[in-house]
Amino acid sequence: AGTGARMCLVSEEAKRIVKEISKNIGYLELGIDPDFQKTFLNSHIIPYADLDEFPKTSKILKQYGNYPTTPPPKF
Repeated sequence: AGTGARMCLVSEEAKRIVKEISKNIGYLELGIDPDFQKTFLNSHIIPYADLDEFPKTSKILKQYGNYPTTPPPKF
């Protein structure tokens, strides 16, 4: 934390990039979504509890023969 601030102090290009990025940042209230907590908890299990939600991960697990035969329990 602070590396970006130091970069902006010494680089006009870094300052310009940061200003551009800051225009695209928004605020998202996750607590509004009634399924957020469940989805959040399920995504912390590795492999993920609901692999249908993560097709890239599923593909890699299948490719290397590590796709679970019994998935972890869902919350």
